Amino acid sequence: MKPRDVSLLAGVLSLLVALGLLFVGGTPAEGMGGGPDAGPEVSEAPVPPAPAIESGAPALAPAPEAVTAARESAAHTRSDGMVRGHVSIATSVLSRLDLLTLQVLEARNDDGGTDPARPTFTLQKSLKVDPRRTPEFVLDGIPFSPHGYFVSVYAPGLNGSTQHVRLTSERPVADVVLGLSSGVPYSILVRDQLQNPLREQTVQMIPVGEPTGRAILQGQSDAFGSLVFENVLQGEWKIAVGPPGAPLGEPRRVQVVPPAGSYTLQSTTVTVALGRNLEVQVFGPSGHGLQEVELEVTATDSVAFRRYEGRTDWTGKHTFAHLPAGTYQVNARLAGHGRWTRVVRIGEDKNPDPLVARLYPE
Repeated sequence: MKPRDVSLLAGVLSLLVALGLLFVGGTPAEGMGGGPDAGPEVSEAPVPPAPAIESGAPALAPAPEAVTAARESAAHTRSDGMVRGHVSIATSVLSRLDLLTLQVLEARNDDGGTDPARPTFTLQKSLKVDPRRTPEFVLDGIPFSPHGYFVSVYAPGLNGSTQHVRLTSERPVADVVLGLSSGVPYSILVRDQLQNPLREQTVQMIPVGEPTGRAILQGQSDAFGSLVFENVLQGEWKIAVGPPGAPLGEPRRVQVVPPAGSYTLQSTTVTVALGRNLEVQVFGPSGHGLQEVELEVTATDSVAFRRYEGRTDWTGKHTFAHLPAGTYQVNARLAGHGRWTRVVRIGEDKNPDPLVARLYPE
């Protein structure tokens, strides 16, 4: 068959298809024998209306992929996050707790860290305590920081707690559990250098550093040289024995930890060196001080053997500090020189006069 014949046949078929569609539609074309004798009229079937969607019907849920994409997009556009949590409170302190303070502090140096143009972020919020329920909180508007944050809770006269959290665009919400508890009993034994109890001595516990807000505690040792402070909060303390502002020695530093389970009582022994100072000066034949002279001071009226040793400095002097009252024998020796000995009585009221020794070559 030639291409022209194929084109002619395709045109005829298209015409026949068009005429057939007209008859199927139910209305014969004019001039095609339509009339009263053409048979019964075919009525056009009505097209049913589309079903209406009720106003209360649930909408179709978006695809999970769309939800995930929306969440990721929202997270990347945020610049701050939130900290939420609750505060666990010991039942023994609920009756005396009315208000607590929450604090968020950025964990970076005070000099501004890596961004000195932005000050260190801090946030404080007070929360009223309802004894019938656990306090819950939400702290929002906290900017994202690579340093993280310390989240703390405080209340007067109670131990607080702290947690470190990080807020980023990937994790804009941090959950914490903080706690408040009472202090612990702290027992102190006050002794002298011979382990004798020191009675009726003023004892102070002075807070050092964090946490702030702790008060100075003061008491007096009993007949056994002991005392107990009933409610000592966690942190570092200095224990000073003697009149306030004029302790009888270097204060002792201790660390108090929060209670753990049934373990509550904590204790320490503070040794206070008492007694008087004895100065010894050693000269040679020419009247100049002798260096590196060996000195011995031995108690002669004590049941327990007590001996103190020392060496003179470049001026020929040495001081024995805090010698208890009693009688002592003092010996001085230097190689190539004769030995020197004296007996001295040390009282309780004042330091004895300096001892002057002269050593001569043998």
